[in-house]
Amino acid sequence: MLKSASLPSTREESVKDLAKDVGAAIGVQVQDSDVAIAHRVPSYLLNKDPALIIQFTDRERKAESLNAYRKKRSLVTREVYQRFPAHRVYISDHLSLENKWFQASLKKKCRETRYTFAWSCDSKFFAGKAEGDPLKKILSYKDIDNLV
Repeated sequence: MLKSASLPSTREESVKDLAKDVGAAIGVQVQDSDVAIAHRVPSYLLNKDPALIIQFTDRERKAESLNAYRKKRSLVTREVYQRFPAHRVYISDHLSLENKWFQASLKKKCRETRYTFAWSCDSKFFAGKAEGDPLKKILSYKDIDNLV
């Protein structure tokens, strides 16, 4: 599943159409048949719009969308829909609450130990010191504690 944050919600929106619009903005053609489920998930912050969650019918389409977003490097709400206010849009894996805590711990430890990269892909976590260096797969909190 992908999560897209900072997209304003409207009263009569179609989340499947919004998923297609996001795809078009990053250069990926998304069909109705590509989307298994699309819905909003409220933020714990009251002043934030609910995130858009998209579950694709296959992993390849999800990976294609994430890679297209990463290559684009920046996405603004007006690129999705002209009437939206100009805000940056973030697209990432949708993580369970437990995995969010795990990733937060990993990122905190990476800042403390001067690791440059910390990320997740398909609920697998990785850390890296510098571009070109070998990556470390992080499987447990013990692996996080062992980062130096």
